[in-house]
Amino acid sequence: MVQPWRSHEPDLSPIVPAITTSPGGAAITRFFNVVGSIESNSWRDSSTHGIGVLPPRRTPYLGTCTIIAGFAAVVCVLSACNAQVKAFSAVPRHICVGEPVHLQWNVVGSASVTVTPPNTGLPDGPVESEGQATIAPAGRTVVVLHVTHTLGNPTTSTQEIEVKTPTEKPETLTASMGDAQAQPGCSGGKIWATVRAEHFAADLKVATVTAHSGDGRIYDVKHAGRRATVAPATLTTVFAGTPIAGDWILSTPLIDGQTCATIPHNLVIDVTTQCVPEQDE
Repeated sequence: MVQPWRSHEPDLSPIVPAITTSPGGAAITRFFNVVGSIESNSWRDSSTHGIGVLPPRRTPYLGTCTIIAGFAAVVCVLSACNAQVKAFSAVPRHICVGEPVHLQWNVVGSASVTVTPPNTGLPDGPVESEGQATIAPAGRTVVVLHVTHTLGNPTTSTQEIEVKTPTEKPETLTASMGDAQAQPGCSGGKIWATVRAEHFAADLKVATVTAHSGDGRIYDVKHAGRRATVAPATLTTVFAGTPIAGDWILSTPLIDGQTCATIPHNLVIDVTTQCVPEQDE
């Protein structure tokens, strides 16, 4: 007879009858679906004298158990025990040299980090399952969060932090007509959409703006209370000194033969940046 799992909650799903039995009754595999908090010495199978032991848990266990006859052993595959990354962020992710980046994470399981190149603000090794740290990278930095969990599958999550230099290639800002969050529109012989430049440090300012290479369109660009015409093969400094972060509204006219349905749906400009420290007031 198979006893149900013992739990703090009275209503439990029963164990489904055995689905496989090897010759001589050497092994029995059963499915179970348990809702509630599992206690450690939870069940016994009188036909095999096998004892199943699982750690306490307040979320459902879902999986299979194989009981080996004559041994107090159980092999379990528990999908609910897989490691999870609930949240992992790096803010901002685009910075000037030496600026602080705030890292925050929340995982299910045992966590550790690897930072490349190494950073004294967050040494490689184990960390709390929920925590935070601040680093100040001098160059491009990759932070990898590793998570393992007893009886479950491991997982990883990565944050890449870009550190700007004066010789670096420009940022390409793209607004898609197919993205509802870009608030696109087409009427009156022109189309428009908004780029929301996010995760840039406050010290990262605009230097120049130009049309993207290969894009022959002329744009009307609005950003940070300023407005300028951006044409191919020309640079504008109208936005110089403004933060790159924020909304960029791009619009361009329809040309001969184009319609709202046939015009290319991506509006693109290139923005070069410079590091200008914020002035203390």
